[in-house]
Amino acid sequence: MLLDIATNVIANILFWLGLGFAVAAMARIAQRRFRGFFGLHTNQQLVVCL
Repeated sequence: MLLDIATNVIANILFWLGLGFAVAAMARIAQRRFRGFFGLHTNQQLVVCL
């Protein structure tokens, strides 16, 4: 029983870490595409006027 609980805890930790890394990678790709679309390849500021 204790082995089942430990295995489940370890599996949950690995799952959430993997999910976190996947989301971080997708966010970096989205940010890179956003900057490329607006031509912000350097550290320029983006000004939005409404």
